Amino acid sequence: MRRWKVATVVVGVAVLGLTSAAYSAQTNTIYQACVNRTNGNMRLVGSEDDCRSHEYQIQWNESGSPGPAGPQGPMGPVGPQGAQGLMGPVGPMGLMGPAGPTGAMGPMGPMGPMGPTGAMGPMGPTGAMGPMGPAGPQGAQGEPGAIGPMGPKGDPGAVGPTGPMGATGPIGPQGPKGDQGEPGNRILTGYIRADGSVQAGTGFTVTHAPGSSFYTVNWAPGTFPAGSTAIPSVQSVGIHSFLNYSSTPDGAGSFMITTNGIEGAFWFYVIEVR
Repeated sequence: MRRWKVATVVVGVAVLGLTSAAYSAQTNTIYQACVNRTNGNMRLVGSEDDCRSHEYQIQWNESGSPGPAGPQGPMGPVGPQGAQGLMGPVGPMGLMGPAGPTGAMGPMGPMGPMGPTGAMGPMGPTGAMGPMGPAGPQGAQGEPGAIGPMGPKGDPGAVGPTGPMGATGPIGPQGPKGDQGEPGNRILTGYIRADGSVQAGTGFTVTHAPGSSFYTVNWAPGTFPAGSTAIPSVQSVGIHSFLNYSSTPDGAGSFMITTNGIEGAFWFYVIEVR
C-alpha cells in the first residue's frame, strides 16, 4: 500500500514537473522532497523538516539557471545597394574676377592755344652792383688847358633802379603736327550669366539653349583689324572646357565652351595678337 502511495506521489511529481515546466518562464518555485534511503522512493514535502530519519532531503528549482551563451552566428549577406539620391542644388555664383590690365595709352592731342598774359608782378629789390666795365678807347688829344687845382676825390654815386620789364612778345606760329603713334591691341571682354544672358560687356552675342551647358560667343566683322589674330581666354565659376574657336580675315570670330553638364557663369576676354 505504501509503495502505491509513493508511486502516486512520484507520478504526481512528474505531472507537477510537466505542469511547472509549462510555466517555467513565468515562475521559479523551489520544490522540497524526501527520498527513502533504502528503496529510493521520493515524496514531496512542504519543507526539509518533514523528512523522516530513514529519508534524506533534496530540492530543485522549477527553472534552472541559464546556460552559457551560444557562439555568434555567421554574418548575413550584404544587402542590395540603395537607389542614388537626388542631385543637390547648384551653389551660389562666385564673385566677379579681377579687372583686366589697362590698355595702352592713346596718341597725344594737339597743344591748345596759349592763355592771356598775366598782370605784371611788383618790382623786385635792387640787385648788387656789378663789376666795373673796361675802359673805353682814348679820345683825340685836345688843346691843353690851364691846370686848375686838384679837388678832392668824390665817392661813387649809387646805382639807379632797374627799369620796368618790357611787354611779352607775340606768340609764335604753331609747329607741324607729329606722327600718330601705333594703336594699342584691341580687347573684347564680357561676363556671361549661367542662363546665357550678358551681365557685362558689349560688341558680342551669346548663343545658349536653356538647361544646356554649352555656350557660343560670337563677334561681328570689323571687331578686330582685318588679318589679325584674336585669342580667347575664359575663367568660369566651375569647371569648363574649350570645344572650338574660329576667326575670319574680316575680324569676326567665335568660340564655344561647355561647363561640363550644368549651366554655369563665366568671364572671358578675346585679345588681338600681332
